[in-house]
Amino acid sequence: MPLHPQRHASARADAGTYTVTLKFANTGRAAVFHVHDKLHLDRLPQRCIVEPGKTLHGDWAARQQWR
Repeated sequence: MPLHPQRHASARADAGTYTVTLKFANTGRAAVFHVHDKLHLDRLPQRCIVEPGKTLHGDWAARQQWR
């Protein structure tokens, strides 16, 4: 296992349901991903912890006015 985390992130937007799916993967040691809401920067970021060799995904609601 590499000493340094090998982090990977991807996103998929669904205009039909106004959601964004984020997927995080980690092939190294444990990693922490921070997800910031750019519409509400005063809020704390969502922290996603991914164990070694694992993946994590989640859905977030997006606003309905996409550009």
